[in-house]
Amino acid sequence: MEYEIRLYQVKPAFLREYGYRGYKEMVREFHEPRIRRDVYDLAWEGETYKTPNKDQLFLDFNLPDRKPKDYTGRSMSVSDLLEFPDLGELWYCDNLGWKRVEWKEGKV
Repeated sequence: MEYEIRLYQVKPAFLREYGYRGYKEMVREFHEPRIRRDVYDLAWEGETYKTPNKDQLFLDFNLPDRKPKDYTGRSMSVSDLLEFPDLGELWYCDNLGWKRVEWKEGKV
């Protein structure tokens, strides 16, 4: 089975407010545990035959010789998101590890 993978990164216009923040800091600052879609750009999407591994993908998007050839975004970092649509999962790259999150629905 192929698994779809999407990497989202904070848009340049929102980096100062939202970029590189740990999950707890983001929730404390904005009083909202869900993630605003309008703050993020889809930086890359692809597929893998293996069950997605978040830590492995983090390394893949940070080591020059392992980045996907069609990837042009910045190195993966805190506040980036990994989405696995086939599994119904969205993950926030936290200071240490990952936090499962949800998109904020409706107008922001």
